[in-house]
Amino acid sequence: MNYLIVSIYHRLIDDFIKEKCFKDIDVIKMDLSTTTLSEIIEEAKYNSLFDPYKNIVIYNASFFGSQKADEKDIDNLLQYLSNPNPNTCLIFVYDDKVDYRKKVTKYFKDNKCIEDLVKLDYRTMCDYVNKYIKDNKWNINYDVVNYVIKASNNNYDIACNELDKMMLCYNHDPSLEEASKIVSNSMSDSIYKFVDAVIDKDSKNAIKLLNELKIYKVEASLILLSLVKSFRQMLFYKIAIKENVDPKFALKADNLQDWQIKKVSESSKKYSIEKLINTIHLLAEYDYKYKSGKLDKDVIINSFILEFIEWKKALYI
Repeated sequence: MNYLIVSIYHRLIDDFIKEKCFKDIDVIKMDLSTTTLSEIIEEAKYNSLFDPYKNIVIYNASFFGSQKADEKDIDNLLQYLSNPNPNTCLIFVYDDKVDYRKKVTKYFKDNKCIEDLVKLDYRTMCDYVNKYIKDNKWNINYDVVNYVIKASNNNYDIACNELDKMMLCYNHDPSLEEASKIVSNSMSDSIYKFVDAVIDKDSKNAIKLLNELKIYKVEASLILLSLVKSFRQMLFYKIAIKENVDPKFALKADNLQDWQIKKVSESSKKYSIEKLINTIHLLAEYDYKYKSGKLDKDVIINSFILEFIEWKKALYI
C-alpha cells in the first residue's frame, strides 16, 4: 500500500508509518527538493538487499498542491502505482492544502490512501494528545492537558515534547500548578511577539524572537502561517471599514474577541490596503520558496524579514 500524508506534525507522521507500513523496517527518507520523482520510482522498484521490505518516506511532495510537476514524471508515477512493488511502501508527505482536481491526488483519494492531518481542531488535538498519554501509560487530568495544548499553540509536536519534559519531572498525576512550573508559555508568547515585531517593522527584535522560536524548533511553515493570518486579518478589517461592514462580521471565521479586534484595528492603521495585499503576496512567494526547497528552512524567515523591512524605504506609508 502507498499513502499520501498531509501534515506538519512529525510525530503523527511517524505514528502513521508505524501503524500502516511494514513493521520493524528502517525508513528510507527522501526529499523532493533534492531528489526527482524518477529517482524515487527507481528506488521503489527494487527490493532491498538487507531487508525483505522497504518503507520510503518522501518529504516536500508539493506537486499534490499548487506546485506543478512534469507531466511525464506524474504519468510514470501513476504507471508505477498501477502495478507497484508489493515489498515497497511509499509514503508521500505534504504540509499544505492538496489539490483534489489533480489526477495524481485523485488516485490516492479513490484508493482511500490519503491521511489528512493538516488541520487539527481543538477537539481532535485533545484526542491525539490523550492517545499519546494513554500509549505512554500516564495519568494526566483534563485541566493539565488543556493547559499543555494551549501553551503549545495547538501544535501537536510541541505538546508532546512538553508532556515528555513534564513526566520526566513527576512520577504522579501532576497538578495544574506543577504543570505550569514545567510547561512554558514562552513559545506561544514568542510567536505573538514575533508577529507584532514584524508588523512594527522592528527587525532587531524580530530576529531576536525568531532565534527563540528556533530553539523551540518551531517550523517555518507555522511562522509563515501566523504572519499570513495577522496580515489577512488587517486586510479584512480595512476592507470592512471601507465598505461600511461590521469588522466583527468580516473576522467572524477567526472567532476573535473584542480586545483582539481592537488590536487588529490599531495594527491596521500602519498599513494601506495595497501594502497589506503586497505583503500577503510576498509571504506567499516565501511559502513557495520554502516548500519547493529554493530557500533553506533555517534562513527563509530571516530573508523575509530583511526584504519586508527594506520595503519601508520603497513603499513609505
